[in-house]
Amino acid sequence: MSKSNEVDKSLDAIHSLLCNHFKDVLENGMVTDYGDRVPPSPSMLSTIVKFLKDNNATGSLEKDTPLFSLVQSLPSFDSEASDVIIQ
Repeated sequence: MSKSNEVDKSLDAIHSLLCNHFKDVLENGMVTDYGDRVPPSPSMLSTIVKFLKDNNATGSLEKDTPLFSLVQSLPSFDSEASDVIIQ
């Protein structure tokens, strides 16, 4: 196996480990020094968002999905007024 293939395999493995770790953090929380699970910190969420952006992750806005529910819960602003409209 060439050196380049070994490096590619190593990078793929690291990428998979990070992806699985971030998924676990989002689903189950972060593990503290005492072994407890707590919600992800803002800095961890920011790290996960950066990882997704750096990897060009996108989501589809299909009805009855978590992303759709999130978008529906966001306020929309009327361009004519400064009122917030909650849908």
